[in-house]
Amino acid sequence: MEAPPCQVFSPAHTHTGQNDEANVAALFSCGKLLNRRRARISTGEQTFGLLFDRNEEYFNALVGQYTELGYSFRWDILRFGDYGIASTRRRLIWIASCPGEPLPLFPAPTHSNMDSRLPAPVTLQSVLDTIPRGSDRHDRLHNVSYMESAAKNSSRFPRRPYSADCQVGTITTAGSEWVHPSGRRDFTPRELACIQGFPRQFKFEGGMTQIRRQIGNAFPPTVVEILYRHLKDCILREDRVVTSQPRIEPETIMIDDSDDEMPLRRRGSVYHRDQSIRRPSRNIWTSTDLPREIEMVDLTNDVEDRPPFSRESSRTLSVESLPSLMELDIRDYERSMEI
Repeated sequence: MEAPPCQVFSPAHTHTGQNDEANVAALFSCGKLLNRRRARISTGEQTFGLLFDRNEEYFNALVGQYTELGYSFRWDILRFGDYGIASTRRRLIWIASCPGEPLPLFPAPTHSNMDSRLPAPVTLQSVLDTIPRGSDRHDRLHNVSYMESAAKNSSRFPRRPYSADCQVGTITTAGSEWVHPSGRRDFTPRELACIQGFPRQFKFEGGMTQIRRQIGNAFPPTVVEILYRHLKDCILREDRVVTSQPRIEPETIMIDDSDDEMPLRRRGSVYHRDQSIRRPSRNIWTSTDLPREIEMVDLTNDVEDRPPFSRESSRTLSVESLPSLMELDIRDYERSMEI
């Protein structure tokens, strides 16, 4: 998982910061890590601001690091509220597969208001209910009394109370634009962490400022688990180690290139040659032995005939489907940084 710092590419980034160059350099380290580890499947996370026009060269260079090594690349903006957290946070996620490895799709949403087969989205109230009363006496991240005292000295409060049967906006390193549903205080760091998908008992290290940064910068653990389990299942199914799909009885396909006839006897749903007659074994295949259908890229047309690359309309790239990105040489950027 690559997750370079996102501040420089964020939609909220309006002026040059002191760490901008270091953050950009971190983005260009993905290729080095990939070249060293040669992972079958790689994934990454960034702010969706990386797709903005002003960041086009950075996004192209990111993709180029993968396609230069022969990886196929898929990306999309996922809404984390559809994957079990109480926030409407959106992030750019990508999945890349090495040469010869099928490129997995993104995991299907786990929560929805539109699909009756799925649980309803997680609400703010359901998250707050996981923090029992009295825990503020034992958890330094959930000091309600302190938050209420601070609110009395703030012009932001009191605020109009609201129903907690909703999802809140993106949690940042500064906290949230939303306040506690009571309208009397801000969220505690523990509440923010739980909204962000951390387990209630998760232990953070450092001071309060560092902890708030860890919470705001985090790739929500709930979503990470869903993504990683999905990719793990994809690899195991490809290796035919395990499968989460319902068992389907294989359809027997028999290929017999012999000139003589050998009696067939049925055993279960598969036909076998009569072993009482000693003859060389013939080619017997089942549907589970046949190559499975995988996503393919049409390479029959000339490059010149293909429509121009668009970050908005394209979501999947391979080495052959976008040769221009292979020509992006990030070493030019590295040399410019050394001057």
